[in-house]
Amino acid sequence: MLDQYEVLSELSGGTCSRIDLVKDKVSAEQWACKSVSTHGLHAESLKLLKAEVRFLRDLNHPNIMRLHDHVEDTEAGKFITILEYIPGTDCSLFMEKNKGPLDEHVVAVIIKQVLSALSHCH
Repeated sequence: MLDQYEVLSELSGGTCSRIDLVKDKVSAEQWACKSVSTHGLHAESLKLLKAEVRFLRDLNHPNIMRLHDHVEDTEAGKFITILEYIPGTDCSLFMEKNKGPLDEHVVAVIIKQVLSALSHCH
């Protein structure tokens, strides 16, 4: 499955996970490839990763990242999800760049999007 993707760049990384920007070699679509090492991972954590896939598979909402595909590579010790790539930044970097309280309008827009996604989930 992963052979169909070309890694373009690393988006983020940690000690047990990594997110890469990848491109589908056939369609040229860009995706986020989240790879989590399962070596030494608690059984409960792996169970949560699998639950995340089950939930995302059935969700279709503009404020929820789409799941494109997933694979558990037991030989390599990796749990991999291919997710919708959403360009931009994460919340912590957004807050750092803002350097102070957010404008009320910006907060209202963010909260509206979060509540809309939450409502859809229920």
